[in-house]
Amino acid sequence: AGTLEIRLDRREHLDGRPVVVAVFAPKRDAQPQTRQGRIARVFRGEVWIDEQSRDVMRVDAVATDDITFGFGMIARVHDGARVTVTQIPFEEGVWLPASVHFVGEGRALLFRRLKLDFLLQWFDYQRVR
Repeated sequence: AGTLEIRLDRREHLDGRPVVVAVFAPKRDAQPQTRQGRIARVFRGEVWIDEQSRDVMRVDAVATDDITFGFGMIARVHDGARVTVTQIPFEEGVWLPASVHFVGEGRALLFRRLKLDFLLQWFDYQRVR
């Protein structure tokens, strides 16, 4: 069961916080039933987990196969695409997204060459009262 094999790899510090780094890769026999699972099965990479809160601070992943959207007719992103996701602590027990960075190449609408370098950042979080 599950789409990914996950193995604890090492301990280090990230942004001054002690973290555990886990390595993940797709399971060979995985048959995911969800769209998210089908996308996850083409990635391998590392996850940095804050030791104190056990929250994910960072994910760095590389596609090991092409990723198709819209039955392959809308877009196909080629293997080697990279994605990095980061989260930051906002207050005790609450982590919020800080950034998503996606870089890759592929094809759109069957023939058009596609180059992606997409960065989305969140900052200046404030509690709404």
